[in-house]
Amino acid sequence: MFRFLKEDDGVREQIIDTYISDYMIVNDSIFYSSNNEKDSGIFRASLDGEGKVQLVEGMINHMQWADGWIYYAIPADGAVFRMNSAGKEKTQIMTDKDINISTTSFIVEGEWIYFENRDENFSLFMIWTIKMIIYTE
Repeated sequence: MFRFLKEDDGVREQIIDTYISDYMIVNDSIFYSSNNEKDSGIFRASLDGEGKVQLVEGMINHMQWADGWIYYAIPADGAVFRMNSAGKEKTQIMTDKDINISTTSFIVEGEWIYFENRDENFSLFMIWTIKMIIYTE
């Protein structure tokens, strides 16, 4: 990952030296997922790339920031989880009918999570986040 000053004629500086599959900037941190064999998971670093901390181990399909939470999907069984920005309070999200969210991508919008469920013939589902069932690790 590189950064550059817009006013500096595009001179760039490499701040993270790994393959990044997804990333987002929240407040003063970069959250990114890497799916390298030796270094996979979700990481947090400062905006200059320093202070790298691994928050989640393993392959990650997708992640999104919403309402103070990082939502992410893992490919092993397609489950969706959420955690706070410190990597704590990791919880798996289930529907109120105990249907596992088996997906590789999703959208968190307002009070809803939209996803296509592989275990239910790829039907489109939505969960009201106020009523979702959360299983804490």
